[in-house]
Amino acid sequence: MAAKVVKEGKFGIAVNKMADGDVAVIVSWCGVGGDEIGCVVQRYGDALIVIGERSGMGWSDVDQPYPDCMVRILRPGTQIEL
Repeated sequence: MAAKVVKEGKFGIAVNKMADGDVAVIVSWCGVGGDEIGCVVQRYGDALIVIGERSGMGWSDVDQPYPDCMVRILRPGTQIEL
């Protein structure tokens, strides 16, 4: 099961605006309200890796503008649960 953040605001930035190494929580995902919402992810080059999932879980080519794919960058000290 992927790491999740609970009780956080839904303000965010487009996923392609994340810097390499940023850790964030998904607040909206390409116009769908599925299992992606609330997942903790990390930007790795042009990929987005889901923290707490098996290898290969994530998305590639996130440098492209996907206006409905929004994340909120997690600040240092934010606690997540796996």
